[in-house]
Amino acid sequence: KPIEAGAYLSDFAKLMRHIIENSKEEYISLGEEIETMQYYIQLQKLRFEDNFQHEFNIDKNLETEDVLIPPMLTQPFIENALEHAFKKSKKDNNLFVRYTRLNGYLQVEVEDNGIGRKEAMSAKKDNHKSFAISVTKSRLEKLNRRKKNKIHFEMIDLISECGNPEGTKVKFSIPIKYSTS
Repeated sequence: KPIEAGAYLSDFAKLMRHIIENSKEEYISLGEEIETMQYYIQLQKLRFEDNFQHEFNIDKNLETEDVLIPPMLTQPFIENALEHAFKKSKKDNNLFVRYTRLNGYLQVEVEDNGIGRKEAMSAKKDNHKSFAISVTKSRLEKLNRRKKNKIHFEMIDLISECGNPEGTKVKFSIPIKYSTS
């Protein structure tokens, strides 16, 4: 399938270019981050044979080219949802990425309806340590050192009324920072 392979390689090259360019920066525009994550998810959809649906929800009050965000903050959690949360799931797999403006902060959420962290962890090796969480905490510590208004991060286990796992939600509260250009 040369046409599909060409499209895949083109999207992969664009994703790599975004990652390389963004990795040089402490902050990038929210628009750049969203575009990078869209390329990433599109490539993962090919890999997972469209085994999941995804949706980006962007607050209409956000100027995505003016608001700045640390690059690749959500990617490890999107990857976790695809690699772990949906692995054993037989239901309709959904991934939501939301960007909302609230009280001077950019609220970023990555939510899945997968098997939940507890079951995903039991499927992993006993000595496995979450790369996404450790790297994110380390990055946030560095970013927060010299800031008055801190970036906050939390992980929430979603539980049904019956007490069954219904997925995971990762939330970031990032003080809104605007580009000067």
